[in-house]
Amino acid sequence: MASVIELLREMPGSLVAAARSRTTREVGVVMTGNLFSAVLRFAVAALLANYLSPSDWGFLVIFSALMDLASIFSDSALTVTQVRMTSAYAENRPHAVILQCLWLRFGVSLMLALVLAAGYRLFLDTQNIPTEYGPVYPLAIAAGILISFEGIPLATLQALQRYPAYALVALATNLVRLLAVGGMILAGVRDATALYTAFFAAPTVALVLGLALMMRPLRRLRDRPVGRVPYQEILQFMFPLMIMNIIIIVITRADVFMLNHMTNPEIVGVYGLAGQIAFCFPLLARALFTVLLPKVASMRTAGELRRYYRRVLSIFPLVMLATVGAVFVAPWVLWLCFGAKFAAADSVLRILILGFGIELIFNPLGLIFYSVGRTYYMTLIHALQLLIVIPLNLALIPAYGADGPAISLLVIRVAAVVIAVFATHRVIRQKRQLELAEVLGATG
Repeated sequence: MASVIELLREMPGSLVAAARSRTTREVGVVMTGNLFSAVLRFAVAALLANYLSPSDWGFLVIFSALMDLASIFSDSALTVTQVRMTSAYAENRPHAVILQCLWLRFGVSLMLALVLAAGYRLFLDTQNIPTEYGPVYPLAIAAGILISFEGIPLATLQALQRYPAYALVALATNLVRLLAVGGMILAGVRDATALYTAFFAAPTVALVLGLALMMRPLRRLRDRPVGRVPYQEILQFMFPLMIMNIIIIVITRADVFMLNHMTNPEIVGVYGLAGQIAFCFPLLARALFTVLLPKVASMRTAGELRRYYRRVLSIFPLVMLATVGAVFVAPWVLWLCFGAKFAAADSVLRILILGFGIELIFNPLGLIFYSVGRTYYMTLIHALQLLIVIPLNLALIPAYGADGPAISLLVIRVAAVVIAVFATHRVIRQKRQLELAEVLGATG
């Protein structure tokens, strides 16, 4: 109880310090880029949802979920691993680490492409995709793999803390999509397959831009010594995170496939549109994660981690205040942009925003596990979420339709945050005890 009272007393000072810190300014840069990306993403969704039929929009949501699956499997946590290894060996040139992660990404992507090519017919049959949309399947997979390779410049710019360039690369895909899709619609194109093609081709341009932007800061590091990280160390860090990311994407995309299999594409479209509007919260979480990962990875003492832990908890009331406001405001945005066409998305949108807002502190807290070498905690938390969400979806989708998976996600997000608060406090305490034992051993 005393520690809680102490935390409450420190909260005003923590908020002022956070507002003035360099970290906050850097988060602001990334958040600005992510905000523009969210606006562009929403504009693309608004164009397509308004001009496509409800079923065609639903099919795009399904193919987008497939793209996200391909992206996460292709990435296999290599983006985070590259950031971690570059930050941990900051005295060396990062070129060797970039190449090591690049070759691993090539190998994973090749195996993924072969597996997904073999599953073409199974996917179309289980998701009831019309045959004329079959060519979109490889486009979605290719787009996902290209998005994965965007992780190379993004990780480089993140590790080197070049956040304006990072933000530009992060929003490039949605900017290209808006220009391509918007241009086609203005030209009178209404064919769903043509619009799908423009949507999934955008990551190609973003990848080229990202590679160009990362070369300039790399040239400035040519005087640093050449250093390679043992592949064993890379794989040891990468593997639990890879499992965790796979679990996360199954959790967050299984709902789309289950919803389509158990209902129809129109209901999937309703759910997908609500997810597009609510996506501003995951973008904020991504901005925090982007800036904080290199900083928290460099923290070495329990005292540093304890101060960081308290600062994260101190901003949670503000996050929840913003979340409550968004829960009430977002449905008006939905109505203004789409009218009665997607009125059924109202309740789904409220539930998703509430869940995203509660989960916003999960990743910042989870970074503590990275710093103390307990990344498997994150994997275990997400594995528990997966065990809960699948049976919940099976029970709730038949009863509540599109609201069902939104409720399931809300339940598991609340559970994850509660576990993370207590688990991170525990690992910090354990680290403090180890530090005291080392001091006593050295003086004894």
